[in-house]
Amino acid sequence: MTPGLTISAREVDAIDLLDALGDDARRATWTLDRWVEATGCEHAKRLHELSEREATVPADELWPLLDGTQLIGGRIVGDLGDGAPWVMIESIRGDAWDVRSSDREVLARIVARYPGATPLPD
Repeated sequence: MTPGLTISAREVDAIDLLDALGDDARRATWTLDRWVEATGCEHAKRLHELSEREATVPADELWPLLDGTQLIGGRIVGDLGDGAPWVMIESIRGDAWDVRSSDREVLARIVARYPGATPLPD
């Protein structure tokens, strides 16, 4: 199983979390799984439509869709172009996040930004 962390914080939104990943997050392409649910603005419907197709979008398309939107469930997976998932972010009920990555630097960035992050069970 890929190592990961959980963050329990209502004040964390998807944009904050993606920004914590650094520049690679802006270079990645992102796949939305079938179960992304969102609320909060007009972009929520578009996110849901993309997730129903399990669409893959570039970061510059994803960021505006997430601005002002609260993910209340679902998973987005970032890929840096090598065909393997770089990071997987899952919204749990809109008040917790699971982040998995085999890139230890990603997990270190998450802990630095969110000191309360705790390891996920293997």
